[in-house]
Amino acid sequence: MEFCVVTAAVGSKKEADRFARLIRRKFNGLHRDKSEFKLSFVTSGDRISAVFEGDETAYSFAKRSITIREKLSYALAEYVIAEKEADIVRRLVSREYDFTEEEDRTVIVDSCLHLLTPEIEGIEVRNRRCGQLAVHIRHFLEENTELNLDGFMTFRMKEYLDQIRETLDYVVDEYLLDKQYEEFIGLLKYFVHFQETQIEVVHLMHTGGSEFTIYNEHMMPLEAAVVEGVVARIADNELELEDVIVSSLISLSPGRIIVHTREPEIQIISTIRQIFGERIEMCEYCPRCKASLDRGRKQGNQGP
Repeated sequence: MEFCVVTAAVGSKKEADRFARLIRRKFNGLHRDKSEFKLSFVTSGDRISAVFEGDETAYSFAKRSITIREKLSYALAEYVIAEKEADIVRRLVSREYDFTEEEDRTVIVDSCLHLLTPEIEGIEVRNRRCGQLAVHIRHFLEENTELNLDGFMTFRMKEYLDQIRETLDYVVDEYLLDKQYEEFIGLLKYFVHFQETQIEVVHLMHTGGSEFTIYNEHMMPLEAAVVEGVVARIADNELELEDVIVSSLISLSPGRIIVHTREPEIQIISTIRQIFGERIEMCEYCPRCKASLDRGRKQGNQGP
């Protein structure tokens, strides 16, 4: 007689094969013992059913029923995470987040799935997530002989879905911040493009970390000043030190900005290069910056 039946929707023959293969691997050898256990698969259209047969009233099978439920629960949890998680994430993004552009939704989904990979999420976290899902499935199987996996995923996996939502919320927040940053940089580039040049050249000396000094063409220091008006209105928030440097450069409106640094790839310099484009000249070593930058690096490398 049927011990339990698990049915899942599959989008292709390959997905059906993966479903059957994963479950068979968990039960490899168990059907060959004397517990009168039998496992078979039935495919109908876009659905596949794993049929477990055995007589729970028989002592030899009853001993195995707990093991069968545990193995099946974990196999199904692994299958959901490996095969269904991408669809779950797409469905949540479509239903619960207000992104009208397909490109936005694709970036959000891909970023979330990337964070959920074992390499990023971590094996321990992934195993714990899989284990929690397996426990919920086992509890259901202890009280029911039929499990529609897709219905279970929709209505019975609140804790699991909440974990996915937590990752999605983080991804969406980061994505919106990145878009705001890009829009902000675009506005600054537009402003700089139409601004008249106020000074021919300035030297931006980066002595390490967030330490910068602005010099004129004669290497005399210029005071960093927050720009009133347009830039402040665009920013619409409190300016940090890096924002002050950017604002000062915009206020000075130089024809050329020579950036002296030993760390050309840091974020603030990348931002300055995006805003000022062809006006930027990078210097990693010259007589003007040799003493200042080397001294800054030595001070930065000193221990407490």
